[in-house]
Amino acid sequence: MNGLVGIATGLVMWGFGTGDPILWGVVAFLLNYIPVIGPCFGVGLFLLVGALGINSIWQALLPAACYLTIHLIEGQIVTPLILARRFTLNPVLVIMTLVFWFWMWGVIGAVLSIPMLAIAKIICDRIRPLAALGHFLSG
Repeated sequence: MNGLVGIATGLVMWGFGTGDPILWGVVAFLLNYIPVIGPCFGVGLFLLVGALGINSIWQALLPAACYLTIHLIEGQIVTPLILARRFTLNPVLVIMTLVFWFWMWGVIGAVLSIPMLAIAKIICDRIRPLAALGHFLSG
């Protein structure tokens, strides 16, 4: 998925005529690995690219808007549709994890709680003695 985000972003940047569309595709590819902060940084970066490379203010916003649209489509539609068939988490544990990590680390803990729970489930699914715990985490 990260590769597709990079390719789509590179094509969009090529369409807007910004310099080095391959560079922008690679940047989008790498930023997509960083949850939450990567796409936020990417939007700011593409705002800067648009502001420096395009004279009209509305057209300068288009690279960032297109990058955000690509990221939202990937992160909110495509990836959940692909993962929902094979990967489930216990909803009670999701709420408990959100509450616990929000209590421990605040908003950052709440943002990171679900990825940490998902990582724990993946690890438990891969290690045979922990398979029962992985089954419990899946609900």
